[in-house]
Amino acid sequence: MSGQVTIEVEARQGTTIIVVKGELDLVTMPFLAAQLALANRDKPGRLVFDLSGTHFMDCGSARLIAEAGQWLPGGRPVIRRPAPGVRRVLELTGLDAHCEIEPLVAGSIPAWRFAPVTGLPEAEQMSVSIQDVRHALDELGKLRFGEMRVEDAMHHIVQTTHAIFSVDGAGLMLADVDHHLLNAAVSDERMRHLEELQIRHREGPCIAAFEDKELVRAEDLAQEQRWPTFSKHAVARGVGAVLASPIPYNQDAVGVVAVMSEDRRPWSAEVELALLAFTDLAALLIASMMLGEQQTELAAQLQSALNSRAIIEQAKGVLIGQQGLTAHDAYAQLRSRARAERRKLAIVSAEVVRDAIQADGEN
Repeated sequence: MSGQVTIEVEARQGTTIIVVKGELDLVTMPFLAAQLALANRDKPGRLVFDLSGTHFMDCGSARLIAEAGQWLPGGRPVIRRPAPGVRRVLELTGLDAHCEIEPLVAGSIPAWRFAPVTGLPEAEQMSVSIQDVRHALDELGKLRFGEMRVEDAMHHIVQTTHAIFSVDGAGLMLADVDHHLLNAAVSDERMRHLEELQIRHREGPCIAAFEDKELVRAEDLAQEQRWPTFSKHAVARGVGAVLASPIPYNQDAVGVVAVMSEDRRPWSAEVELALLAFTDLAALLIASMMLGEQQTELAAQLQSALNSRAIIEQAKGVLIGQQGLTAHDAYAQLRSRARAERRKLAIVSAEVVRDAIQADGEN
């Protein structure tokens, strides 16, 4: 039990059933992440969430539940008896497409009995211990009630992430209008190097997570082939492994939350799930700032980044249609042209779109 939620778990015959009672929000989400990570250790063939007793669920928690399907054989968790409000959240976010929503049929639901989870034995504790999670809930609860400035809150998230995951560094990067990822908060000087190296070499795990809008793991940069130039220099700066998660906003990405290790590190499913939860904390913070009445300088920067991203995506679509390129190659071509002409990426992209419209009008 933690604050406003009780999570009860039972595993039997290849199926793990998680009963959630109460509210899933900014404060309780890391507790859910910890339970999901433990459930993953049993490698269930089927994962069922009984949400009949869940009164409220925010978008971050919905995303966390849907993401749990990535380690299931069928790739889709089952949602049992969601309340109308909870189901609406799944539908509005589009996450219902990644889950099986089980219809309520009279007599079809067995009367399961669950033992409440009040603590975890030491043998079952993951790198994110229940004590760490509880401490994080207390500290991050301040973010929910707006007791600090956005900039201070970002530093708070990074410091908490660094401490909880037992990593050598953590950072929160946000996009500028040129789609460079700039550090908003770092816990270690080597995280500053990640920004510098990725901007200079225009490649790296954080850029990949931002562009592809998905979790990116690099377990051994010394052997990494995806970003050879970046990886070589990162290892020389004392960075051995990176895990990066994009910060979602309005069906796009506005930045990345990342953790790093100075040594090679196989990132566990537990850490990945927990990082997704903390990424959603950053997303909720940014969404609150973007929708607030006061238009801060940071909010203006992110809005400009979102606007430029829209035109860049249009330009990528033009090149894909004209030249049969992949999305990645189309973006690389736009970026290469902008660099060669020493112009902003958004301006080059707008020109590509404008030329395509004019060509269509002449035909």
